[in-house]
Amino acid sequence: MGAGEAPRTAQRYQIQMPLRYRVGGEAEWLEGWSENISRTGILFRAAHLVAVNTPVNLSFALPVKMSGESGAGVSCKGVIVRSLPPASIGGSPVLAARILNHHFMRNKMSSTRKQSENRR
Repeated sequence: MGAGEAPRTAQRYQIQMPLRYRVGGEAEWLEGWSENISRTGILFRAAHLVAVNTPVNLSFALPVKMSGESGAGVSCKGVIVRSLPPASIGGSPVLAARILNHHFMRNKMSSTRKQSENRR
């Protein structure tokens, strides 16, 4: 790597948390579990194998230590870049999604609580 050149991969955070995902334009949200996350992607255990290049929507709540405040949720659009079958019988497939865009969602309760605290 040359001077001033950025690393090729984003720093990964080993964070296991529940998430919801839905494939392409499907209406049904499925449950999954993250293995690690970076600013560019997420590796997660899924209910089903999903083909590479399939669009995916993801939704999850960031831990307080990452988001800086409670109730911070993230909604992402991405694409599956890796799809691995379960390593053992009864195991879960592992999917890797590249995050194309995201936005933070504030918990209404958290927002309401802050507004009332600011009025005091």
